[in-house]
Amino acid sequence: QKMYEVLKARGRVKEHAQYGHQLSGSMVHSIHTMFHEAMKAAKESHIIAKNPTENIPVPKANPKPKQILNDDQLEQFMEAIKHDAVWHDFFYTELTTGLRRGELCGLMWADFDEAAGTLAVCWSGYRSDPMGKTCVYPVVPVLVSDLSDFRNPVLLDI
Repeated sequence: QKMYEVLKARGRVKEHAQYGHQLSGSMVHSIHTMFHEAMKAAKESHIIAKNPTENIPVPKANPKPKQILNDDQLEQFMEAIKHDAVWHDFFYTELTTGLRRGELCGLMWADFDEAAGTLAVCWSGYRSDPMGKTCVYPVVPVLVSDLSDFRNPVLLDI
């Protein structure tokens, strides 16, 4: 427990302008997780008799609050990417569907049903996983049009 307190207070080697030598709670939590797993493996391999991280309170992760763009910031952002077809469609898809980053990055052209105006998202991340669930989301008409215009037979299997 004391090690985690020291890490949080002065675990950063190089001083950061905003945070000094402190580590975030999330970083200390990640260190604990990695250390705990290493000690668990050492115990299972009979290298150590007891895992010293057992029954130690896990430091709480404290992620930063998400920053939500206001209307002006969103307009400015969309204007900045408007001339880049790939990034425009990527972020427009994200903004209009609410898909998470992993879901968005896992999309393939086969997931886009132009006729139905939908995107099929595989929840497991593995297309060959028989237990993976797929959720079909409706897509706003302007995004269907944009994706249809962007779709290029050369890009189908990227």
